[in-house]
Amino acid sequence: MRPCFLPERLYELRNKNNLSKAEAARRLGISKSAYFYYENGERNPTLPILERIAQIFNVSVDYLTGASDHLEPACFITDDIELVNLIRLIRSDPEIRYDDETIGPRLFQLLRGKSGYK
Repeated sequence: MRPCFLPERLYELRNKNNLSKAEAARRLGISKSAYFYYENGERNPTLPILERIAQIFNVSVDYLTGASDHLEPACFITDDIELVNLIRLIRSDPEIRYDDETIGPRLFQLLRGKSGYK
């Protein structure tokens, strides 16, 4: 990870969302001092915290770390019910397309393997 990107991106996203540092820390479930260290570039968060930051600000970890400059919303499946509903949707329409490619069968197989859902 290139540590110089995270502090400025945290600052940018926090201000864009009109959050104080204390409120950002509260939403992340971390101490205020830990958040201050991350935004000031004095420490780097663990991967689980980095993923939580991405989820809260609806960006990718790649954006936070500087691997991407695109503010791409992150896609998170937060629980088994969501995963099962997604699998059911794909099953109901196997012709789901993305970038002119049918993705339903391939995505269904991947999700089915991850969830244990049959």
